[in-house]
Amino acid sequence: MNKRSIVPEDLYGYQWISDPTISPDGTIAYVNKSIDRPKNDYQTPSVSHPFLGTTISR
Repeated sequence: MNKRSIVPEDLYGYQWISDPTISPDGTIAYVNKSIDRPKNDYQTPSVSHPFLGTTISR
């Protein structure tokens, strides 16, 4: 396998995770940042998931 240098276009496939938080009910929330190539802009949706082994009551 040949190695190559990273090029700017490679960034379109990257995702960055930031601001992780665990709430008292066991939910994990974070921001998942990626680049929207057609819009030439960042997408930064907030994502939340129940923590493994916990039950979230609503």
